[in-house]
Amino acid sequence: ENLYPYTRYSLFVKTNCGDTESYPTDTIRFCTHCEEIAEFPYVANFNGGDLSCWITQEGRENNWTILNNSTLVYDPLDYDSVMIESPIFNLVSLPHPTLSFGYSITSNWFGAVLKVLYRENQANEWELLREYTTQTSVNEVISLHHTSSNYQIAFQAIGAEPSDFYVNQLTIYSSPTGSLIAEEENTLQTILYPNPALKETTLQVEGLTSDAK
Repeated sequence: ENLYPYTRYSLFVKTNCGDTESYPTDTIRFCTHCEEIAEFPYVANFNGGDLSCWITQEGRENNWTILNNSTLVYDPLDYDSVMIESPIFNLVSLPHPTLSFGYSITSNWFGAVLKVLYRENQANEWELLREYTTQTSVNEVISLHHTSSNYQIAFQAIGAEPSDFYVNQLTIYSSPTGSLIAEEENTLQTILYPNPALKETTLQVEGLTSDAK
């Protein structure tokens, strides 16, 4: 309590023995979260090299950084696993919460993985939302189907040198049920809520036209 938001702290303990004090315990380092985010759409474009309330792991020489003022990037020095945590989101009043982002993995090492994790409370363990090994640039859309007031996501990169992990254009927004989005020429993407579906679902599409010649 009474700590400043989005501030890094170092904590150690010493015992008062009267005339003397004990040696300090090992130092614990942590970063507090920003105030919860409840206004949407939320966009993290990391302009100006600002992590915008995203928290990297403490005590690491090599970590997630920002490339070209727009993209999260992690370049492992050796076999390693590192996370970056989002701010806290209040999704209670957001209908059909949806996460979209772009990612790419470049690696000559078999086994490079980018995981998207989530938790609905800071006291909970992280759970797997998606896992990616595709080594190309991909625009991903995920229905979150959670209504927590303390929701977080995290990206975990697992890889070895030479590998590079990139994440950009991250947005959390309300998506209408069963939206059809034409993001690129000759590409039609379906968003079905909830995802994964809770039962067998049939999608019927009518009235599509083509301008192809």
